[in-house]
Amino acid sequence: MFFTEKLSHETKKHVIILTVLFVASAVLGYSAATSHPEEASKLLGMILRDTKERIGSLDKASLFLFIFGTNTAKAFLAMVFGTFFGIASVLFVIFNGFILGLAGTLIAFSEGVRFFTLGIGPHGIFEIPGAILASAYGLMLGKASFRKLRGRGPFTPALLTALRQFGVVVLPLLAIAAFIEVFVTRALVRGA
Repeated sequence: MFFTEKLSHETKKHVIILTVLFVASAVLGYSAATSHPEEASKLLGMILRDTKERIGSLDKASLFLFIFGTNTAKAFLAMVFGTFFGIASVLFVIFNGFILGLAGTLIAFSEGVRFFTLGIGPHGIFEIPGAILASAYGLMLGKASFRKLRGRGPFTPALLTALRQFGVVVLPLLAIAAFIEVFVTRALVRGA
């Protein structure tokens, strides 16, 4: 793949923990949407309203840049703010899992499971791992900053590793996801 070096044992553990949190929060989103569909629909509408207004008139190239830029900025911030004991990284994963479960359930109920699968699956297989890896690097930074505060190790090597891996692994995943979302997913969903 894009890895220039293998994931450390610590990062693998972070990826597993964050993946479990992502799935658990997606299940919570599903549960919220099935038990309170009207409230879930209102919540999702509030979250997506601003984005819909911004992307409505964009051509495909601009939409690609918007999606890639937005996803990159959010993943990067989740990683960098993970420096503060990993809290932002964990919240980023939980929030995204919850929204996926909530939106996915509402879309599957209104448009069908096939529509949801075609709408999320093709780009999600790249975007979700990219977000989880960025958050795993954030947890690594949180652990390194905690060690540094206690005088038990340097912070800079962890920061350099996280930045390098973000550029080499996360950015390509998010770029592929944005490309597929704009140029492939939209065509698949129209045909669904």
